Amino acid sequence: MDSAINHCLGLFAILNLASSGFTLFLLRSSLFARSGDFWGFMVGVGCTMDLIDQELDRMCSPNPGPGDLFVLTMQDRYRSKHVWDADIPCEAIMVYVRKTNLEGLLRAPFVALDRALIIALVERWRPETHSFHLGPGKKTVTLQVVEVILGLPTKGEAVIESSDLKDIQQFCMRLLGKAPSKSNNEFMGQKVTMKWLTQFDGQINEEDSKEVVKQKAQGFLLRMLGGTIFADHTGTLINLCWLPLLEDFEKAGRYSWGSSTLGALYNGLCHVATKVKEATGAMILLQIWTWEW
Repeated sequence: MDSAINHCLGLFAILNLASSGFTLFLLRSSLFARSGDFWGFMVGVGCTMDLIDQELDRMCSPNPGPGDLFVLTMQDRYRSKHVWDADIPCEAIMVYVRKTNLEGLLRAPFVALDRALIIALVERWRPETHSFHLGPGKKTVTLQVVEVILGLPTKGEAVIESSDLKDIQQFCMRLLGKAPSKSNNEFMGQKVTMKWLTQFDGQINEEDSKEVVKQKAQGFLLRMLGGTIFADHTGTLINLCWLPLLEDFEKAGRYSWGSSTLGALYNGLCHVATKVKEATGAMILLQIWTWEW
């Protein structure tokens, strides 16, 4: 009975907060699924928007593990620690990730792509209207969807890729501190292999200088961009055209990453609907949007 009452009170609290835009966060169901104490928090006495913001920050953290270890004293030895910490960069790298406003990509749930679902959607995509023509009517992914699901900014300067990169190896050595090998087929044109970029795992060594940490952060961000919102159709290559945008972290934080994500998705869907066989762009965004819709 108490559980049912708590659920009802929690729903009532959410409805009362609808005008503040708080209900948008409910679309990110994957976050709430990992937080078993959400309802108890919502029905707490004296619940304020400041407290809600603090709780959302905790649940939206790249590491959504338990926040209170008073009872869960074995967390350091528990298997879930390795799951939560798998792709979380160290704090030195996170400083640069926050500067670029790309932290939301770390919160995106990892799910295997449902190829049958993606193909079914592609068959119903119309380039003339940039929308899916379905039985109930026309539906499409919007900027609001990008902002809610991926947490990317939708206002700011335009993201313009660089398409005239000259010496790839020298360019990578300057910005990443390392260069891909041509003899090992680690790059093709101005694209590098995902395998080569796995060395930028978001971790640093104690002896690393500030410049080296910056280079590792740029490599980690490039890997994150190329593996999510700007995914290549091969699934194994990442375009270096996004790397110059990460050279100045302060400027990168002023870009409208959400707008470019939506544009790249629309472009990829239009191409696959008329010409090519494989889609590019944020297919993970498309799949999660379909589930939520």
